[in-house]
Amino acid sequence: MRSTSLGRNRTDRSVVRRVKDTLSWLIVASFGVLLAGYIAAPSAAHAQGADVQSLIDAFIAGENAHNVDGVTSLFDDNATVMLATGPLQGKDAIKAWQQELSDGHFSISVTGAVSISGSTANYPVTVALDAFRQLGFDSLDGTEEMVVANGKIVSFTFAFTPEAGARFGAALAAATSVGMPTTGGADLSISIWALLGGVTLCTVGYTLRRKAIHRL
Repeated sequence: MRSTSLGRNRTDRSVVRRVKDTLSWLIVASFGVLLAGYIAAPSAAHAQGADVQSLIDAFIAGENAHNVDGVTSLFDDNATVMLATGPLQGKDAIKAWQQELSDGHFSISVTGAVSISGSTANYPVTVALDAFRQLGFDSLDGTEEMVVANGKIVSFTFAFTPEAGARFGAALAAATSVGMPTTGGADLSISIWALLGGVTLCTVGYTLRRKAIHRL
């Protein structure tokens, strides 16, 4: 009887040991999975941020080079663009917009830090265009928001800063009191009026977006 009891005790201890070993292995494995996920998450976020930054760099360089086809290719087929003159959608409209900028000797520079959160980037810019120069501005300040998915721009918004919008509004008031300048032809004058008509919309959009960013 005693030997039977001793044998049973050894068996019980062996079972307990195996259970403990199994539980220890499961704990270690679970910790490893969690640790791998913790390490991978920042890496994925970094890769996504790098992808967005590369698109911003290509976009800015393309616009300064007046590479209409190159810039257009950065956009998704159904991308939307919000400008002072109103919304655009699709590559045909986006290409036409980029062609207008090229014809107007457009230039752009990023003037501050680029803020990237997930697939969305916001950054301040200074832009120049013949239409602005016709009103007496070498350049005007604004902000751009770019949303990226699958390596393409799916949404883009430009807005003047409130200060630039106010200066632009004052220039518009002065222009209407003396008549629009005609240098550059009728097409340029029409473009200016269309652009100025959306200044209020752009400055309001800029203000709302800045408030939303500060709440995050």
